Formats: sequence, structure tokens, C-alpha cells
Amino acid sequence: MDEKKKVAIIVGDINLDLDLCVSELPAPGDDASVRSVVWAVEAQGSNAAIALHELGARPRLVGRVGQDLGAKRALQIASSRNLDLAEVQVDPDGTTGLCAVLVTPNGERSLLSFRGANAALDPACARPSLVADAALVYVSAYALLEGTQAVAATRIMNLASRRVCP
Repeated sequence: MDEKKKVAIIVGDINLDLDLCVSELPAPGDDASVRSVVWAVEAQGSNAAIALHELGARPRLVGRVGQDLGAKRALQIASSRNLDLAEVQVDPDGTTGLCAVLVTPNGERSLLSFRGANAALDPACARPSLVADAALVYVSAYALLEGTQAVAATRIMNLASRRVCP
């Protein structure tokens, strides 16, 4: 990774998405055939990190995954997109966030989301050294929803504001 790039801290969810392309959404109690399947990492935290990388930043993702196959695949995809994963926590008892996305041919989407380990981000990650070299700190709104992740996100925002970090 280019060390001259500015560091961007991104606090947010890391989910494994399962995009299911269907001919039509099933009626309640019915089923639908799936035409194709795509695995992706598309949660707010990882999406922001990927976008910032493409804009020339050095994104450092702060989040939490389970110790499962979903985490292995999500982190593999995130790593292939050149994201710094050193601040990603692994929850030995939690399950990685998952989102099943039903997509119709005209692009209509229905989502089934499971936040999983995301909400259990350990607030101990909120330390001055985390934001010391950051040119930007981005906190996804989902990181403020619940659990210890909301505590961690708030603490990181406070640390950043003391540094006058955008």
C-alpha cells in the first residue's frame, strides 16, 4: 500500500452479502427460483472504505466479524480491495453480519439483514493511536444503532473531534 496516501478510519459494519437474482419476489408463503448468486461485501463500513480507497485514501476498517466462513469470505473480498483490516476484531462466539438481497430483473431489491458481530464491536478499539495519523474519520450511521458498537463509534468520534479531524 502506498504510504503517502492519507489514512482514513472507517467505523462500520462488515457483512457478507448474498445477492440472489430472482425472476420475481415470492408472495408470502411461496417460493421463487434463483437465477444466479453473487457473494459480495456491501455493508456501509466496507462500502465507504472501498470508495475512499478508489479516491486515493488508505482506508483502515474498524469493525467486527465472527469466526466463521462468512468472515473468511468477507475479509478475503475486503483484502482483495486493498483495505487495511488490522483493526477488524474477530468474535469467537459471534456470527458475521449477513444480508440476503433478493434482486428482480428490473433492479427491485428486498433485503433480509442480520447485524451479527457488528453490534458487539469492543470499545477498547477507541484509543488515541487509532486516529493519530488519520486525515479523515468516517462513522457509518449503522455503527451508532446499538450495542457496544455504538459506544465505540461515539468514542472514536470524540477522539477525532479532539484532534480536529474531519
